[in-house]
Amino acid sequence: MAEFAEMIGTEQSTISRYEAGQIVPSKTVLILLLLLATDSEKKPILEALGIGDEQQIEAQFRSAEEVLKKVSELRRRRGRDPTLVQFAEEATKIVSAGAPVEKALVQILKLWRLHRDNKELLQSLEQMLPYFRFVAVQGVKPRVE
Repeated sequence: MAEFAEMIGTEQSTISRYEAGQIVPSKTVLILLLLLATDSEKKPILEALGIGDEQQIEAQFRSAEEVLKKVSELRRRRGRDPTLVQFAEEATKIVSAGAPVEKALVQILKLWRLHRDNKELLQSLEQMLPYFRFVAVQGVKPRVE
């Protein structure tokens, strides 16, 4: 059991607590278990993740994997840009969770990506920041993860 615990990056006592039903594995642990599972072991793990089949989870995480690869490449080329890394981490969490994303936000990001040298566009986006801050303060309480 110690070797298995090491494979998924946890303690042997934690594995024992999972087995005893004292704690529920996180989604990250469930995904690691899914990667290590044999065919007959996969179904209960997929059910615990709330996923119908393995292709669904692969599709969700393929996008996140690509984002992480691109960020890794950017870090090597440009040095460490903490804002870019934070953006990638948050984008990865959103993609991984399958959370809905407002279409307007996608459009703003697309405009910024395609025209980030356009000073008028950047000024317009900067003018939107107070609105975003207001909405964030009024409607969304920060979560500590």
